[in-house]
Amino acid sequence: MKNVLLCTSAILLLALSGGASIAAAPKPKPMTHAAVQQQEVAYSDLGKYLGKRIIVRSTLDTVRSGILAKYSATSIDLTLDGGAQLSMPASTIRSIGIPILPADPLFPATSDGSAKKN
Repeated sequence: MKNVLLCTSAILLLALSGGASIAAAPKPKPMTHAAVQQQEVAYSDLGKYLGKRIIVRSTLDTVRSGILAKYSATSIDLTLDGGAQLSMPASTIRSIGIPILPADPLFPATSDGSAKKN
């Protein structure tokens, strides 16, 4: 009987100590819009970016990102990451950015812009 109690308490102690180390592990920070490199674009140039991802900063200090679905002189429509549609009047848009993807490390650019010769 003592052996069963000893084994049970040892198993319980191992389970509790293993759970504590998992709970103490730091959580990674989610990527923010500020961390993404972007190029600022004028509102009048948005027609070139239909169907592409944009990041919009509003006059209410909010940041929205999504696929540009519609563009007019008075408003834009975004398809957000969750699939919802968002319409924003042009008067509420402070700035618009286009995300810049990092260079592919497998295909480094050469100084003259042409491909390397073997």
